[in-house]
Amino acid sequence: MAYKLNGERVEITTKELPAKGIIEDIGKRTTQIYKAVIEAAKTMVVKGPPGVYEDSDFEIGTKEILEAISKSDGFSLVGGGHTLSAIEALRINERGFSHISLGGGALINYLSGRRLPAFEALQLAAKRYKA
Repeated sequence: MAYKLNGERVEITTKELPAKGIIEDIGKRTTQIYKAVIEAAKTMVVKGPPGVYEDSDFEIGTKEILEAISKSDGFSLVGGGHTLSAIEALRINERGFSHISLGGGALINYLSGRRLPAFEALQLAAKRYKA
């Protein structure tokens, strides 16, 4: 984990919690662990950036994880407007992802088998107006 102290990024472990500031990124060790998992993964689902990527001091985790996913051979579902904004802001190749959805919450709900009222309405309309 990382936070800012006196204008500098400070990395800490979970044993050092609570932090002296607001945690704004995952740590470099965690990033490396996640990248190893991503490299071996056959399927990945991502919703939301793991850090405050808008601040260059805290973009490391988000950038490295999204780059690893985009270069992975596995199938990747990426959801959420903030995630898409991070991909664009960090100039990560969008073509490296299997599917990108602006609706992160809806994507997770769909994958979890939850009701999606708008989707149900479209299915009902399709049945009604089927020729």
